[in-house]
Amino acid sequence: MNYKYLRLFYSLFIALIPLSGVYAQISDTLFRLEEVQVVSDRLGLSEARTGRHVSVIKAAEIESLPVNTIDELLRYLPFMEVQSRGPYGSQSDILMRGSTFNQVLVLIDGMRVNDPLTGHFNSNIPVAVTNISRIEVYRGPASAIYGPDAVGGVVNIITKSFEPGQTDEGLTGKLEAWYGQNNLRRSNSGLNFSKGRWKAGAGLSYNASDGHPLDPDSLRGDFNNLTASFSVSGQITENINLSLRTAFDNRLFNARYFYTNSPFDMSREQVKKWWNQAQIRFRINESHSLTLLAGYQTTRDSFLFNPAFPANIHRTHYNNYQINHLFLTGKGFRLASGVQLDNRKIFSNDRGDHINWHTGVYAVLSKEFSEQLTLGMGLRMDYDQSYGLEVLPQLNLSYRKGKWNFRGSAGRSIRSPDFTERYISTGLEGPLSPGRNLGNPNLLAERAWSIEYGADVLLSPGIQARYTGFYRFGRDLIDYIMTPSEEIPDNENLIPGESYFYTQNVGLLNTGGLEAEIKGRHPFSGKWIFDWNLSWQVLVSQSDSAIVSKYLASHSRNLINGGVGLNTGGFRVRVSSMYKTRNPEIAEVINQELTDAYMLWNIRLDKYFWQNRIQFSLQVNNMLDENYSDIMGAKMPGRWILGGITWNFHR
Repeated sequence: MNYKYLRLFYSLFIALIPLSGVYAQISDTLFRLEEVQVVSDRLGLSEARTGRHVSVIKAAEIESLPVNTIDELLRYLPFMEVQSRGPYGSQSDILMRGSTFNQVLVLIDGMRVNDPLTGHFNSNIPVAVTNISRIEVYRGPASAIYGPDAVGGVVNIITKSFEPGQTDEGLTGKLEAWYGQNNLRRSNSGLNFSKGRWKAGAGLSYNASDGHPLDPDSLRGDFNNLTASFSVSGQITENINLSLRTAFDNRLFNARYFYTNSPFDMSREQVKKWWNQAQIRFRINESHSLTLLAGYQTTRDSFLFNPAFPANIHRTHYNNYQINHLFLTGKGFRLASGVQLDNRKIFSNDRGDHINWHTGVYAVLSKEFSEQLTLGMGLRMDYDQSYGLEVLPQLNLSYRKGKWNFRGSAGRSIRSPDFTERYISTGLEGPLSPGRNLGNPNLLAERAWSIEYGADVLLSPGIQARYTGFYRFGRDLIDYIMTPSEEIPDNENLIPGESYFYTQNVGLLNTGGLEAEIKGRHPFSGKWIFDWNLSWQVLVSQSDSAIVSKYLASHSRNLINGGVGLNTGGFRVRVSSMYKTRNPEIAEVINQELTDAYMLWNIRLDKYFWQNRIQFSLQVNNMLDENYSDIMGAKMPGRWILGGITWNFHR
């Protein structure tokens, strides 16, 4: 793609912003600094009072975007970097604020999704898109509340069944079927039922294709991915609510060059996850509420590097239990506290069999000194068998003045090494081939201090702008470092004189950045609604080490997201774009490279009939047929056209 037009396009885009204010003058107040209550901070504060940069995307907006899976959705949100290895949910790494893929915590209704085997599975989210009520993105550290891994931020997916409050009674849902190029078959279908004090939801996400051509052309990036979930929630008594969910997620895909740059890489992978969670909420009185949560997930990963070698089989089990208490007073105080206990197990032919216990206790306090000023403080203590005791403080401050909201925060966060980083290849007999990833059982936890400041402003009733600056001081960060076999402990299965990617704690890595976002929503001419958004993130990382690592500096340098949408009631169109600059790389052994920049455009058109019950859709991904990869060698698809029909119903 020729990027000389990029600056011109975004300049024209920004030039149109003042013009859109004409429509804003005839609109209601479409953005309010107090409009959204945020669940992810445990205190239930409004967005403006958290002192943090929080974004909320609701179900209606999710359905309008030209995306197919949750990881694709996150790619087009402001300041979210998603590095995909394959399309349609096969596998993606989620990065925030220059973090690694292991430093973002993913939640479903407050329960951890992060897989104990590897952070590469964190985007394997076992919930159908149709069951999502909203997604909260909590940027910056949140370890003082949630413990390990919440370094770059938190993504909390809140489902319709678990969200408090009643929905419209009856049966609602949608059934859809799509077909596209490369023999693509896909569906995001779901049912939601509510009657009296009970509601239930079932969802299905299915994406399968023969895949796009790879190199050589005889190979294709085929995939067959399925997610099915069922949930139920009931108001047992006036003060007791029970919610249950079970889900199954299965992903089978071509994984060539997903993890290596070896010319012998002919990888295929299948990842199966079974997810179960329960939640009981007690409303003790007007001031006190208590929530009990339990979760269990099991994952089976089958990875075949080459048909000439046996597959690696890994089974992990994760039990997670939480007790959270919320106390409110009439004097502006909110106190949230809780306890977490979890247990992780692995059974693997190349990583061995291991078990790990972890527990944490936290308290978060906020005080509203006035309508303008809110102060929040948090403190957590974590103990883990792998890294010992850690203390995690957090401080947040927000101040509102007219149309402005000023915010700032500082906090400490940690990230626990996963089973792959600690044990990969350690259970295999030698001699191991050079360049292989090798685990280190003695890894320390990653540690970081982060500070941020920012401001939000209503430029007009329909236009909101946000700005944030942040800096993170990282220590003992974990990465795969090319290391001579003589410097690796327990090296009996290694070849003398050769080098391996050995996991180590790197000295320090400091990351700073700026985030700017502006968005608008404007009704005009009756039912017409025009909305738009534009965001820009700049990142810089500095290290005290000249060691060549694998993941620590893989984040973008500039990340721009933009989109425009028009909804007329019977017709809807949405265009989304993403532009990224990064450090270029070349892998001569497989004749592949990562370019220094690329840009993607997606478009979706929906036409409604029969009182909006029938919907015909056309979607084009990567409209300009960009040739790109997020991960070295893992070629992503070019232009991909698909069409679908949807039946929306409410009985």
